[in-house]
Amino acid sequence: MLMQELTRTIIGNSTDSPHVYRLAFESARAAGLSRTDQIRFAGVVVDLFFISHSAEGTLTFGVKRNSENEYILQAILENTSLSIETTIPRAAGEIVLNSDNTLSDYELMHQRYIELEQRNRDMQQFTFSVSHELKNSLTKLKLATSLLETDTEPDLIQKHIQIMQRSAKQLEETLLGLNEIIHFRHINPIAKPVSLAEVFSRVEDELEEKLAAANASVSTDFDDIDGWSYVEVYLKSIFSNLLSNSIKYASANRKPEISIKAMKHGPDVVLNFTDNGQGIDIDRHGKNIFLPFARFSTNKQEGKGLGLYIIKSMIERNGGHIEIDSQLEKGTTFRMRLRSY
Repeated sequence: MLMQELTRTIIGNSTDSPHVYRLAFESARAAGLSRTDQIRFAGVVVDLFFISHSAEGTLTFGVKRNSENEYILQAILENTSLSIETTIPRAAGEIVLNSDNTLSDYELMHQRYIELEQRNRDMQQFTFSVSHELKNSLTKLKLATSLLETDTEPDLIQKHIQIMQRSAKQLEETLLGLNEIIHFRHINPIAKPVSLAEVFSRVEDELEEKLAAANASVSTDFDDIDGWSYVEVYLKSIFSNLLSNSIKYASANRKPEISIKAMKHGPDVVLNFTDNGQGIDIDRHGKNIFLPFARFSTNKQEGKGLGLYIIKSMIERNGGHIEIDSQLEKGTTFRMRLRSY
């Protein structure tokens, strides 16, 4: 029987093993295996292709039906005899091959494939961003250390020490940010009926001093929402990050005004968050706004550049969506579609 491909990648050496482990894990999840079997399958794949063998070539993951009419998740290294397969329990259920070897729920499988590819691209971009951030800080540290060994003037020595201190702080913030992301990615989201008004009220109380110091006015409209289920910690993080950003990047030319409105859209909620702050140059920064460690302001109090990346990851975790519309010195609007859990 022909294999219905899920995803593929090219491997060359052991540095590819984390990437392959992730693809194997996600392929097992897409195939409907249990969490334990997902981990087991990913581990066996890495062992076969990187520990037992130094494999090179195109590695393909897919689903097929074998001669015994069992459904199989398979990983094959093209043009070699190396392969690994595991049986998919029939009760896992959404992947069923018809007699002509086509997927009876092909659209669902195709959607999972697209999601898997997108996660792969996101992870590659994230890895690049982290690498760039760490390299930037280390380069500054090395340069300052080198100059410290040769310069003897007190003023220059003090300048180099300040550079080292700033670089060390940047490294610390990067590592703290990574820890925050790892913590988020390993939490199993627990959804329950939530009140947007109550969650936002708690966030507003936590930021009360900052809102008062900025003389900001906040208006909300959550009246249309009733009996909606979401992950409360995600909702709180969304409100907290966006409200903090509106305060931090308020315009110096006017009083901060913030408006949050939620509307029911079928089982989902459309959430619009608008402020009249500094705004962002979309033409210049639009493609990078939701990337990790992205920063666009000269504000000295600017943070780690992870807030928007994290809330985007939270929203998209169950198929939600976020987009931005912004103009310099006019303000910013975030439009979010939050999928009910």
